[in-house]
Amino acid sequence: MSRYQLLLGELIKGLKMGVDAINAIESHIESADMKAEVLKQKAYYEKKILEGQVLKEDFKDSKTMATALETAFLKSMTKAKVMMDDSDAHIAEMLIQGCNMLIIELNQLVNHKDMDERICAYIQNILDQQQEHMDVLKKYL
Repeated sequence: MSRYQLLLGELIKGLKMGVDAINAIESHIESADMKAEVLKQKAYYEKKILEGQVLKEDFKDSKTMATALETAFLKSMTKAKVMMDDSDAHIAEMLIQGCNMLIIELNQLVNHKDMDERICAYIQNILDQQQEHMDVLKKYL
């Protein structure tokens, strides 16, 4: 398996974790506007998952999925944080922190000089969208 296959698998896994996190908190969001924005972000992640899977096929690899243990841990941690404070401001803060973590990791990847151009474009698109998601969520803090 090539490093591009591994990289795309990890990106897809991370996007799936974002979808799982949104699924865990969306019922706690009170603001209709914020819920619409978060669901738009979820739809974007789902679209990028599909695009990543298509791109990954170009590198001849099978689907990589988060392990059941990672998914269960993420869901339980997210629910625990929401149970402590389920205000829209706290949920927005949690989502912004997730966006920040993804931005840092993606910037580290895209800075490799020998990265395939298609993967760089895919990552750059996600980076741009993460910044937009954060800008929208800031008004709910």
